[in-house]
Amino acid sequence: MILNMNQNEDPELLIRDIIVALIDLIKWPLKYLPHIKKDLVVFIFPAFVAAFISIATVSFRAVVSKALHRMSFHDEQYQIMQEFYPAFEMHLIRLKAAMSEIENGSLCMNLRFAVRKYLEFEKDSEEYFLKNEKDIEIIEVFCAAMKDFMDRLTEMNHFLITSMIPKPPLTHPFLKRKIHKMLAVLQYYALMWEQYSMEEIDVEVFQKKMKDFNEYWKVDFGCAKIDEYLSLLEEWLLKF
Repeated sequence: MILNMNQNEDPELLIRDIIVALIDLIKWPLKYLPHIKKDLVVFIFPAFVAAFISIATVSFRAVVSKALHRMSFHDEQYQIMQEFYPAFEMHLIRLKAAMSEIENGSLCMNLRFAVRKYLEFEKDSEEYFLKNEKDIEIIEVFCAAMKDFMDRLTEMNHFLITSMIPKPPLTHPFLKRKIHKMLAVLQYYALMWEQYSMEEIDVEVFQKKMKDFNEYWKVDFGCAKIDEYLSLLEEWLLKF
């Protein structure tokens, strides 16, 4: 039997495979031993015992090595998570507060619609007021809320760029995939807004990038999504 030494495999599963392999190895001589001449048994049996001990030793060392690697990886990443978790949680909460100000503010709109209105205003304020006369009295409050939202995203982008991020647990591939997507979405979304706020890209380019982002990632940004990310962060921590 060939043992699969996949790095992400659980040591307990590897031990089970080793036991199955050793049992198969034991069955082989028992099956053919009655048909082997007695004078040959003296030579074959010691060789079999030596092979058995050799395989058992190598297998045991492999299991111990994997277990030690897992323990070392766990301890190292846990130390990183101790610093990363509270800071990342704070940035998510601050971002959610800024989103809440937009979603529950004077215009009471979801974030995607608010972004669309804000970019429309930024592109041509006169044209915007011709279409939205009722917004004249609240536009300053709305723009202030959007400015706070952009500031929180800039902080998030700088944090993710400069921080050491712990690696997801080795034995949880589905959780790992969700964590990687969360980090990628947040960083790319925050980077786009920072580029726009720093006037590195104009309104038209930003609108196109935002449209591409929504079509590719299919993420409905808002307070509900940040709540999902906070829950995912908590789940990530508990795996340590």
